Amino acid sequence: MNDEIEFAAKELLFFETFSEKINLDGILPTNPEIVERMSSRKKKRGEPKKEKLNFPQKIEITTRLQNDLLAEMQKMQKCHVLEKEQIECEIKQLEERLLDIHKHEFEFDRAVTNVKDDKGKRNGDKFLRFQQDRLEKLDLQIGKLKLKLQSTKENLRRANHNLKSKEESGETMTKIDFDQLEIENNKYQISLEEKNKEMIQAKMKAGRLNDTMLKRKTDLTAALKLQVKLQQRVLSIVSDREKVDKESQLVKNDIDKQRDALRGIKKEMKSYTVPEVYDYISQSQETETLEKEVYEWKRKVAIAEGANKSLRSQLHAGRSSGLPKKRL
Repeated sequence: MNDEIEFAAKELLFFETFSEKINLDGILPTNPEIVERMSSRKKKRGEPKKEKLNFPQKIEITTRLQNDLLAEMQKMQKCHVLEKEQIECEIKQLEERLLDIHKHEFEFDRAVTNVKDDKGKRNGDKFLRFQQDRLEKLDLQIGKLKLKLQSTKENLRRANHNLKSKEESGETMTKIDFDQLEIENNKYQISLEEKNKEMIQAKMKAGRLNDTMLKRKTDLTAALKLQVKLQQRVLSIVSDREKVDKESQLVKNDIDKQRDALRGIKKEMKSYTVPEVYDYISQSQETETLEKEVYEWKRKVAIAEGANKSLRSQLHAGRSSGLPKKRL
Protein backbone atom coordinates (compact mmCIF):
# COMPACT_ATOMS: atom_id res chain seq x y z
CA MET A 1 0.00 0.00 0.00
CA ASN A 2 2.81 2.39 0.89
CA ASP A 3 4.51 1.61 -2.44
CA GLU A 4 1.32 2.47 -4.34
CA ILE A 5 0.97 5.75 -2.43
CA GLU A 6 4.59 6.67 -3.20
CA PHE A 7 4.09 5.80 -6.87
CA ALA A 8 0.92 7.92 -7.06
CA ALA A 9 2.68 10.86 -5.37
CA LYS A 10 5.59 10.63 -7.83
CA GLU A 11 3.20 10.45 -10.78
CA LEU A 12 1.28 13.46 -9.48
CA LEU A 13 4.51 15.44 -9.10
CA PHE A 14 5.54 14.42 -12.59
CA PHE A 15 2.30 15.62 -14.18
CA GLU A 16 2.46 18.86 -12.18
CA THR A 17 5.86 19.58 -13.70
CA PHE A 18 4.43 18.75 -17.14
CA SER A 19 1.49 21.09 -16.59
CA GLU A 20 3.90 23.84 -15.53
CA LYS A 21 5.85 23.27 -18.75
CA ILE A 22 2.70 23.47 -20.92
CA ASN A 23 1.07 26.24 -18.81
CA LEU A 24 -2.51 24.96 -18.36
CA ASP A 25 -3.63 27.95 -16.28
CA GLY A 26 -5.51 29.54 -19.18
CA ILE A 27 -7.12 26.27 -20.27
CA LEU A 28 -8.51 24.77 -17.04
CA PRO A 29 -10.94 26.65 -14.75
CA THR A 30 -9.53 27.66 -11.37
CA ASN A 31 -12.77 28.57 -9.53
CA PRO A 32 -14.08 25.51 -7.55
CA GLU A 33 -17.76 26.59 -8.01
CA ILE A 34 -17.39 26.50 -11.77
CA VAL A 35 -15.79 23.07 -11.53
CA GLU A 36 -18.69 21.79 -9.41
CA ARG A 37 -21.27 23.24 -11.81
CA MET A 38 -19.57 21.66 -14.78
CA SER A 39 -19.41 18.28 -13.05
CA SER A 40 -23.08 18.49 -11.98
CA ARG A 41 -24.13 19.43 -15.54
CA LYS A 42 -22.22 16.48 -16.92
CA LYS A 43 -23.91 14.18 -14.43
CA LYS A 44 -27.33 15.53 -15.37
CA ARG A 45 -26.64 15.21 -19.07
CA GLY A 46 -25.30 11.72 -18.57
CA GLU A 47 -22.09 12.51 -20.36
CA PRO A 48 -19.43 9.83 -20.00
CA LYS A 49 -16.37 10.57 -17.93
CA LYS A 50 -13.17 11.38 -19.70
CA GLU A 51 -10.78 8.53 -19.84
CA LYS A 52 -7.47 8.69 -18.03
CA LEU A 53 -4.14 8.86 -19.75
CA ASN A 54 -3.03 5.58 -21.22
CA PHE A 55 0.52 4.28 -21.29
CA PRO A 56 1.48 5.60 -24.77
CA GLN A 57 0.38 9.11 -23.75
CA LYS A 58 2.35 8.83 -20.51
CA ILE A 59 5.38 7.64 -22.46
CA GLU A 60 5.02 10.57 -24.88
CA ILE A 61 4.83 13.00 -21.97
CA THR A 62 7.90 11.46 -20.35
CA THR A 63 9.85 11.60 -23.60
CA ARG A 64 8.97 15.28 -24.02
CA LEU A 65 10.06 16.06 -20.49
CA GLN A 66 13.21 14.04 -21.00
CA ASN A 67 14.05 15.90 -24.21
CA ASP A 68 13.43 19.25 -22.46
CA LEU A 69 15.65 18.23 -19.57
CA LEU A 70 18.37 17.08 -21.96
CA ALA A 71 18.21 20.38 -23.85
CA GLU A 72 18.44 22.33 -20.57
CA MET A 73 21.34 20.14 -19.44
CA GLN A 74 23.15 20.74 -22.73
CA LYS A 75 22.65 24.49 -22.41
CA MET A 76 23.87 24.43 -18.82
CA GLN A 77 26.83 22.30 -19.87
CA LYS A 78 27.77 24.78 -22.60
CA CYS A 79 27.45 27.66 -20.12
CA HIS A 80 29.58 25.79 -17.60
CA VAL A 81 32.19 25.04 -20.26
CA LEU A 82 32.38 28.71 -21.23
CA GLU A 83 32.58 29.78 -17.59
CA LYS A 84 35.28 27.18 -16.99
CA GLU A 85 37.30 28.42 -19.97
CA GLN A 86 36.91 32.01 -18.80
CA ILE A 87 37.98 31.10 -15.27
CA GLU A 88 40.97 29.17 -16.62
CA CYS A 89 41.99 32.17 -18.73
CA GLU A 90 41.68 34.47 -15.69
CA ILE A 91 43.72 32.02 -13.61
CA LYS A 92 46.44 31.94 -16.29
CA GLN A 93 46.47 35.73 -16.39
CA LEU A 94 46.72 35.91 -12.62
CA GLU A 95 49.55 33.36 -12.64
CA GLU A 96 51.43 35.39 -15.27
CA ARG A 97 50.89 38.57 -13.24
CA LEU A 98 52.09 36.81 -10.09
CA LEU A 99 55.21 35.62 -11.92
CA ASP A 100 55.83 39.18 -13.13
CA ILE A 101 55.43 40.48 -9.57
CA HIS A 102 57.88 37.89 -8.18
CA LYS A 103 60.32 38.63 -11.00
CA HIS A 104 60.02 42.38 -10.35
CA GLU A 105 60.51 41.84 -6.63
CA PHE A 106 63.61 39.71 -7.24
CA GLU A 107 65.11 42.25 -9.66
CA PHE A 108 64.28 45.14 -7.29
CA ASP A 109 65.97 43.35 -4.38
CA ARG A 110 69.01 42.55 -6.51
CA ALA A 111 69.32 46.05 -8.00
CA VAL A 112 68.23 48.31 -5.13
CA THR A 113 67.55 46.65 -1.79
CA ASN A 114 70.67 44.51 -1.47
CA VAL A 115 73.04 47.20 -2.86
CA LYS A 116 74.39 49.74 -0.30
CA ASP A 117 77.15 52.30 -0.32
CA ASP A 118 80.15 52.54 2.03
CA LYS A 119 78.08 54.13 4.78
CA GLY A 120 75.44 51.38 4.61
CA LYS A 121 72.82 53.53 2.91
CA ARG A 122 70.87 52.74 -0.23
CA ASN A 123 71.48 54.83 -3.34
CA GLY A 124 68.55 56.72 -4.90
CA ASP A 125 70.17 56.86 -8.35
CA LYS A 126 70.00 53.09 -8.65
CA PHE A 127 66.33 53.19 -7.71
CA LEU A 128 65.67 55.79 -10.40
CA ARG A 129 67.70 53.80 -12.96
CA PHE A 130 65.75 50.65 -12.06
CA GLN A 131 62.42 52.43 -12.48
CA GLN A 132 63.50 53.87 -15.83
CA ASP A 133 64.54 50.42 -17.09
CA ARG A 134 61.24 49.04 -15.85
CA LEU A 135 59.27 51.75 -17.66
CA GLU A 136 61.24 51.19 -20.88
CA LYS A 137 60.45 47.46 -20.73
CA LEU A 138 56.79 48.21 -20.17
CA ASP A 139 56.80 50.59 -23.13
CA LEU A 140 58.31 47.87 -25.30
CA GLN A 141 55.67 45.38 -24.16
CA ILE A 142 52.93 47.93 -24.82
CA GLY A 143 54.28 48.51 -28.33
CA LYS A 144 54.35 44.78 -29.01
CA LEU A 145 50.81 44.38 -27.73
CA LYS A 146 49.65 47.30 -29.91
CA LEU A 147 51.20 45.68 -32.97
CA LYS A 148 49.61 42.37 -32.06
CA LEU A 149 46.24 44.08 -31.57
CA GLN A 150 46.56 45.77 -34.98
CA SER A 151 47.41 42.44 -36.63
CA THR A 152 44.43 40.74 -34.98
CA LYS A 153 42.15 43.60 -36.06
CA GLU A 154 43.46 43.26 -39.59
CA ASN A 155 42.85 39.50 -39.55
CA LEU A 156 39.35 40.05 -38.16
CA ARG A 157 38.64 42.64 -40.87
CA ARG A 158 39.83 40.23 -43.56
CA ALA A 159 37.73 37.41 -42.10
CA ASN A 160 34.64 39.64 -42.02
CA HIS A 161 35.33 40.76 -45.60
CA ASN A 162 35.69 37.15 -46.75
CA LEU A 163 32.50 36.20 -44.92
CA LYS A 164 30.58 39.04 -46.54
CA SER A 165 31.92 38.12 -49.97
CA LYS A 166 30.91 34.49 -49.41
CA GLU A 167 27.44 35.58 -48.28
CA GLU A 168 27.08 37.71 -51.38
CA SER A 169 28.28 34.90 -53.65
CA GLY A 170 26.09 32.32 -51.85
CA GLU A 171 28.92 30.14 -50.59
CA THR A 172 27.90 30.37 -46.94
CA MET A 173 25.95 27.67 -45.17
CA THR A 174 22.23 28.26 -44.86
CA LYS A 175 19.67 26.57 -42.67
CA ILE A 176 18.73 24.23 -45.49
CA ASP A 177 22.34 23.17 -45.82
CA PHE A 178 22.51 22.49 -42.10
CA ASP A 179 19.28 20.47 -42.31
CA GLN A 180 20.71 18.45 -45.20
CA LEU A 181 23.90 17.89 -43.26
CA GLU A 182 21.88 16.80 -40.25
CA ILE A 183 19.87 14.36 -42.40
CA GLU A 184 23.07 12.98 -43.91
CA ASN A 185 24.56 12.75 -40.44
CA ASN A 186 21.54 10.78 -39.25
CA LYS A 187 21.82 8.47 -42.26
CA TYR A 188 25.50 7.91 -41.64
CA GLN A 189 24.79 7.36 -37.96
CA ILE A 190 22.16 4.73 -38.81
CA SER A 191 24.55 3.05 -41.24
CA LEU A 192 27.28 3.23 -38.60
CA GLU A 193 24.98 1.56 -36.06
CA GLU A 194 24.18 -1.15 -38.61
CA LYS A 195 27.88 -1.63 -39.29
CA ASN A 196 28.51 -1.82 -35.56
CA LYS A 197 25.81 -4.48 -35.26
CA GLU A 198 27.35 -6.38 -38.15
CA MET A 199 30.76 -6.06 -36.53
CA ILE A 200 29.36 -7.38 -33.24
CA GLN A 201 27.78 -10.30 -35.08
CA ALA A 202 31.08 -10.93 -36.90
CA LYS A 203 32.91 -10.85 -33.57
CA MET A 204 30.40 -13.33 -32.15
CA LYS A 205 30.90 -15.58 -35.18
CA ALA A 206 34.66 -15.23 -34.82
CA GLY A 207 34.37 -16.20 -31.15
CA ARG A 208 32.30 -19.23 -32.05
CA LEU A 209 34.79 -20.18 -34.76
CA ASN A 210 37.63 -19.80 -32.27
CA ASP A 211 35.78 -22.07 -29.84
CA THR A 212 35.21 -24.68 -32.54
CA MET A 213 38.83 -24.34 -33.68
CA LEU A 214 40.04 -24.93 -30.12
CA LYS A 215 37.79 -27.98 -29.85
CA ARG A 216 39.10 -29.27 -33.18
CA LYS A 217 42.66 -28.68 -32.00
CA THR A 218 42.03 -30.67 -28.83
CA ASP A 219 40.41 -33.42 -30.90
CA LEU A 220 43.39 -33.34 -33.28
CA THR A 221 45.90 -33.65 -30.44
CA ALA A 222 43.91 -36.53 -28.97
CA ALA A 223 43.75 -38.19 -32.42
CA LEU A 224 47.52 -37.75 -32.87
CA LYS A 225 48.18 -39.33 -29.47
CA LEU A 226 45.85 -42.19 -30.40
CA GLN A 227 47.66 -42.53 -33.75
CA VAL A 228 51.02 -42.82 -31.97
CA LYS A 229 49.61 -45.46 -29.62
CA LEU A 230 48.09 -47.37 -32.53
CA GLN A 231 51.37 -47.20 -34.47
CA GLN A 232 53.23 -48.59 -31.46
CA ARG A 233 50.60 -51.29 -31.12
CA VAL A 234 50.88 -52.13 -34.85
CA LEU A 235 54.67 -52.37 -34.53
CA SER A 236 54.32 -54.68 -31.53
CA ILE A 237 51.76 -56.79 -33.43
CA VAL A 238 54.09 -56.97 -36.44
CA SER A 239 57.02 -58.05 -34.21
CA ASP A 240 54.77 -60.60 -32.49
CA ARG A 241 53.67 -61.84 -35.89
CA GLU A 242 57.27 -62.26 -37.00
CA LYS A 243 58.02 -64.15 -33.80
CA VAL A 244 54.94 -66.31 -34.33
CA ASP A 245 56.01 -66.95 -37.94
CA LYS A 246 59.46 -68.01 -36.77
CA GLU A 247 58.01 -70.21 -34.04
CA SER A 248 55.50 -71.70 -36.48
CA GLN A 249 58.39 -72.46 -38.87
CA LEU A 250 60.28 -74.13 -36.02
CA VAL A 251 57.17 -76.07 -35.08
CA LYS A 252 56.74 -77.16 -38.68
CA ASN A 253 60.35 -78.33 -38.73
CA ASP A 254 59.81 -80.21 -35.44
CA ILE A 255 56.64 -81.73 -36.87
CA ASP A 256 58.54 -82.85 -39.96
CA LYS A 257 61.26 -84.36 -37.76
CA GLN A 258 58.69 -86.09 -35.57
CA ARG A 259 56.93 -87.35 -38.65
CA ASP A 260 60.21 -88.76 -39.95
CA ALA A 261 60.87 -90.35 -36.56
CA LEU A 262 57.33 -91.71 -36.47
CA ARG A 263 57.81 -93.16 -39.94
CA GLY A 264 61.03 -94.85 -38.75
CA ILE A 265 59.23 -96.21 -35.67
CA LYS A 266 56.41 -97.46 -37.87
CA LYS A 267 58.95 -99.12 -40.13
CA GLU A 268 60.67 -100.70 -37.07
CA MET A 269 57.30 -101.78 -35.72
CA LYS A 270 56.52 -103.36 -39.07
CA SER A 271 59.92 -105.10 -39.14
CA TYR A 272 59.69 -106.18 -35.47
CA THR A 273 59.03 -109.89 -34.89
CA VAL A 274 57.60 -111.21 -31.62
CA PRO A 275 59.76 -113.99 -29.99
CA GLU A 276 58.36 -117.39 -29.08
CA VAL A 277 56.95 -118.19 -25.63
CA TYR A 278 59.62 -120.64 -24.55
CA ASP A 279 62.42 -118.27 -25.52
CA TYR A 280 60.71 -115.47 -23.66
CA ILE A 281 60.36 -117.56 -20.48
CA SER A 282 63.99 -118.68 -20.59
CA GLN A 283 65.18 -115.12 -21.10
CA SER A 284 63.07 -113.90 -18.17
CA GLN A 285 64.50 -116.64 -15.89
CA GLU A 286 68.03 -115.72 -16.92
CA THR A 287 67.37 -112.04 -16.19
CA GLU A 288 65.94 -112.90 -12.76
CA THR A 289 68.98 -115.06 -11.86
CA LEU A 290 71.29 -112.35 -13.11
CA GLU A 291 69.47 -109.76 -11.05
CA LYS A 292 69.75 -111.96 -7.95
CA GLU A 293 73.47 -112.45 -8.54
CA VAL A 294 73.93 -108.71 -9.01
CA TYR A 295 72.05 -108.07 -5.76
CA GLU A 296 74.22 -110.62 -3.86
CA TRP A 297 77.39 -109.15 -5.30
CA LYS A 298 76.28 -105.67 -4.29
CA ARG A 299 75.66 -106.98 -0.76
CA LYS A 300 79.06 -108.64 -0.58
CA VAL A 301 80.70 -105.44 -1.81
CA ALA A 302 78.89 -103.43 0.86
CA ILE A 303 80.02 -105.90 3.59
CA ALA A 304 83.59 -105.73 2.32
CA GLU A 305 83.54 -101.94 2.27
CA GLY A 306 82.26 -101.92 5.90
CA ALA A 307 85.07 -104.31 6.99
CA ASN A 308 87.60 -102.19 5.13
CA LYS A 309 86.40 -99.07 6.89
CA SER A 310 86.62 -100.75 10.33
CA LEU A 311 90.17 -101.96 9.64
CA ARG A 312 91.22 -98.52 8.49
CA SER A 313 89.77 -97.00 11.65
CA GLN A 314 91.67 -99.50 13.77
CA LEU A 315 94.83 -98.73 11.86
CA HIS A 316 94.38 -95.04 12.37
CA ALA A 317 93.82 -95.58 16.09
CA GLY A 318 96.92 -97.78 16.36
CA ARG A 319 99.06 -95.13 14.67
CA SER A 320 97.85 -92.51 17.03
CA SER A 321 98.59 -94.74 20.13
CA GLY A 322 102.12 -95.74 18.93
CA LEU A 323 101.43 -99.43 18.26
CA PRO A 324 103.36 -101.24 15.55
CA LYS A 325 101.93 -101.23 12.12
CA LYS A 326 100.02 -104.21 10.92
CA ARG A 327 99.93 -105.29 7.42
CA LEU A 328 96.63 -105.54 5.89
